Amino acid sequence: VESVNVTTNSGYVKNNVGLTITEDDYYWLVKIVHAEAGNQDEKGRILVANAIINRVKSDVFPDSIKGVIFQASGGIYQFSPVKNGFIYNVNADQTTINCVNRALNGECYSEEVLYFSSQKSPYSWHNTNLAYLFTYGDHAFYK
Repeated sequence: VESVNVTTNSGYVKNNVGLTITEDDYYWLVKIVHAEAGNQDEKGRILVANAIINRVKSDVFPDSIKGVIFQASGGIYQFSPVKNGFIYNVNADQTTINCVNRALNGECYSEEVLYFSSQKSPYSWHNTNLAYLFTYGDHAFYK
């Protein structure tokens, strides 16, 4: 497992993705990546982190990592671990932390990914409303 560090400066996490990231944002990014992809390999975890980062960069989503993770529209959360509360109980392992750090240091497998789903069903909201990009591991990715 490759270990990559990110450093903090006055409450902010230095990164190579061009975002202002607080230590709180970083905490929640690690938690959501592990909650969504802790059972995936390193690339699968980095792809989930990429999707969150890409959303923050997009004009369509909130402009902070925590804002993206906890975004709810009409009472519907964007991420199931937030909806079901799993995010509050998950403890990320070192592999997930390293993968998040790698993503924040610029490792990216798709700058187009904005959404992912654990299943690619022809009847899912993702598949009927978004452009399917690819499947990797247990996730289908969309833009």
